[in-house]
Amino acid sequence: MNAGEVTFTADTLTRGGQKQWLLKATGHSLKAYDWLYSVRDTFFTYLSYPDFQPNYFYRSVNHAGAFSRESYLFNHPPGKTAYFHESKSGSPINSTIPYQAGVNDVLTQAFQLRNYKFDRLKDDELVRFKMLTNDKTSELYFRYKGMEPVKTRNGRKFNCHKVAVPLVKGDYFPEGEEMYIWFTADQNHIPIMVETNIRIGTVKAIFLDAKSVTFPLNSEID
Repeated sequence: MNAGEVTFTADTLTRGGQKQWLLKATGHSLKAYDWLYSVRDTFFTYLSYPDFQPNYFYRSVNHAGAFSRESYLFNHPPGKTAYFHESKSGSPINSTIPYQAGVNDVLTQAFQLRNYKFDRLKDDELVRFKMLTNDKTSELYFRYKGMEPVKTRNGRKFNCHKVAVPLVKGDYFPEGEEMYIWFTADQNHIPIMVETNIRIGTVKAIFLDAKSVTFPLNSEID
């Protein structure tokens, strides 16, 4: 069933006198399903321009009334990343994490996945990366699963690169599960479908539309 919607945006702006990237993702359940399980999520990250290093990440999550907020202030103080977390059920956390260039928050990493040269990878080839999860740096990876055609709900069809990303165990993801992502097999690498198991079933996100696309969508199949 079509129970929610997620929107991803990428833009530039001037912040503190400097040009920066702004990545943003918002997700919400449709009002018809709010009575069953309401979702209101907001993620955003400011990054240096043009080298795409995160400066500040913020996440606000509200799932069925379970609210939490989280932020990272990268390399501040120098050599450290300031971490903050608060939730409805626990005491606020303020701590620091050793700063490492190239270690991303979850939203920056989602966009970084689109930068990989998938057509240079072999089937089942493993690519490692590091990402902040809560107050620690986690060693993660994705595995390239080859090419597959994907059809959207509105009947469009795309040739796609498929990757599998192991999930970090948490409140919603059971241990040992993987998230599968299908990216367009063109220079845009737009995610056309995302699928994973959660504790209450399966979640699938399917592409609807994209605006201001940089390159032609020549992965689309007539």
